[in-house]
Amino acid sequence: MTNFYCEFYNNIKYTLNAFFDLLECYPKKNECNNVSTHTTKSNKFKFSLSPENEKPISRVHFSGDSWSDCSNNINNCINRYTLLRLLQLIKYNAKPILEFLLLREAKDMLENKNNRYVIINCCTICEIVFSKLLVDKLTKNGSKKEDIEKILNNINGIVALRMLLKEFKINTIKSDFFVLAKLRNKAAHMGISPTVEECNEYIKDCEALLKFHRIKFYEIEKQ
Repeated sequence: MTNFYCEFYNNIKYTLNAFFDLLECYPKKNECNNVSTHTTKSNKFKFSLSPENEKPISRVHFSGDSWSDCSNNINNCINRYTLLRLLQLIKYNAKPILEFLLLREAKDMLENKNNRYVIINCCTICEIVFSKLLVDKLTKNGSKKEDIEKILNNINGIVALRMLLKEFKINTIKSDFFVLAKLRNKAAHMGISPTVEECNEYIKDCEALLKFHRIKFYEIEKQ
């Protein structure tokens, strides 16, 4: 058993909540060893990396003055490098960006069989990424911020954004975004629930999209 003792000078409950928020959104949680956490009486908490033959403990919830394990899912574990990296990010007040928060929500909603919102979130993720790509391209082409805002404000939906990507020769992943747009409209405006297979397909596409464009999963909050 390998232990890491970490001390923070701010509120420990807030720190742990922030840490697990990052952990939940971390895109490579399936490449891992086992990890558990425990608080101590002081403003410290301990991370324990367990041997591979032991059951993993990765998620914990706060109960009174201590944390206890509430999940034994190997896909949610992290390795030593990731653990230290996340702790370093917490030190600088890092937070998951919206795309990864929406992706986490989509996965949670799929588990809760709320398929309508899974597709709505997936579509929103794609729209945000496409908008970022267009802003970056237009900025590099010398467009002014006000002009870029006007262009984006006049674009309606993922289909129009995808067409603009093609016009500006911006490559992205292969996916049927037109079908995603139709599913989203049916879910949002008609209350029609997509299938589990459709939800899984576009969750995977969103993961691939974020990876393909190397979208950083966190941002540093200004002090």
